[in-house]
Amino acid sequence: MGVGEFTFCLGERRPNPYHITNHLVELLYMGFINGRKIIKVGLINLLLLVAILSLVEGLSSILLLFYRINKVQPIAEIRHTQYEQLLGWINLPNVNLPNMYGEGM
Repeated sequence: MGVGEFTFCLGERRPNPYHITNHLVELLYMGFINGRKIIKVGLINLLLLVAILSLVEGLSSILLLFYRINKVQPIAEIRHTQYEQLLGWINLPNVNLPNMYGEGM
């Protein structure tokens, strides 16, 4: 140990109280910095987790939207009607669709 770490009093070697205090302050400061680093890393990980979950949720919503759009069935009447500007919707001539609305209808 160096001279600055101990004081000499009547031939005895005793630790320098200022050195111990400085050492404790240094340890506390390093612990504070390490604690801040841990908190910083934790917050970054939390933000990344929220971002990834938001991205997955958004993409799944888009996929469900496209699934619902493709699942929509066209109107059944389109098979036997057409739009007429003066009258609106009219029946197509000579169209026979048996069981279109169910069995026997």
